[in-house]
Amino acid sequence: MIKKLSIFILIITLFMPHNSEANNYEYCNSYDLKFLFKKIYNVELCAEDKKMLNYKNIYNQNFSLTIKYNINFTKKELVESSLSEIIRYNKINNTKQEAYRKILQNLFPSVQKNDIISAIYNKNGDLQFYFNNKYYSSTKNKDFNHNFLNIWLHKDNKYKKMTQKLYENRF
Repeated sequence: MIKKLSIFILIITLFMPHNSEANNYEYCNSYDLKFLFKKIYNVELCAEDKKMLNYKNIYNQNFSLTIKYNINFTKKELVESSLSEIIRYNKINNTKQEAYRKILQNLFPSVQKNDIISAIYNKNGDLQFYFNNKYYSSTKNKDFNHNFLNIWLHKDNKYKKMTQKLYENRF
């Protein structure tokens, strides 16, 4: 009887949706991004070590960046706005821009209000994406992964208050 129950629990566990690793981090900082008094999304940066939540050290540890959307965006809107932000902080040629566009098209779904996208970064430079706490996609392109995450984490971000809040003013 116990053996059958154990097998049953194992089978159920294997087929249950798994939460993203974002819930495993102890230290989190968040920020509500607003535009013209309208909340666009909430972004949350979580890490294993609070001391590492700064621009100089963030990529030396595992961390997550989670966005809960407050408005709808099409996949195309997310791809193009992300690419535009990446170009803002990085000099990349047209060939690399097109390569990044293709990566972004594989990473993003369209989102509705209350949808959540989590980007889980590991210190090896890999990035996994979860959509509403279910695995969605991944990329091992370290150059892209840093440039993509720097949309929110770059020290010279155009949304300075957001970056300061995510890092708790530790630059």
